[in-house]
Amino acid sequence: MDEYSISESEWKIMSVLWKTPNIELSEIVDKLTENEWSYSTIKTLLKRLVNKNVVIVDKSHGKNFRYKPAVEEHECKIKEAKNFLSKVFDNSISLFVSTLAKESNLSRKEQQELMNIINKMEDDE
Repeated sequence: MDEYSISESEWKIMSVLWKTPNIELSEIVDKLTENEWSYSTIKTLLKRLVNKNVVIVDKSHGKNFRYKPAVEEHECKIKEAKNFLSKVFDNSISLFVSTLAKESNLSRKEQQELMNIINKMEDDE
């Protein structure tokens, strides 16, 4: 898979496609009405995603092209998380976690979940 980064606006398009793959542009527009984006804006975002090879366009239905994701949601989230970690925290997971823990006012439950994740990682080693 090529290197790619997905913008915040493109994520909204991808979210629609992951929930409802193989749909037409007009259906995507209908599902994104709360964004108040124009038809042409959504079409441009879709074109970018196709160019990034994260969306496949099926042109076999005449004028009514259908769009579907070329990448799994989980795979895309992992890739974007790694990009974020690299760009913002110099690939330091410990710096990221400590920043998150100190600055996010985690609830007791969230703190416990974080500790459980860390403990599981240690057990898996």
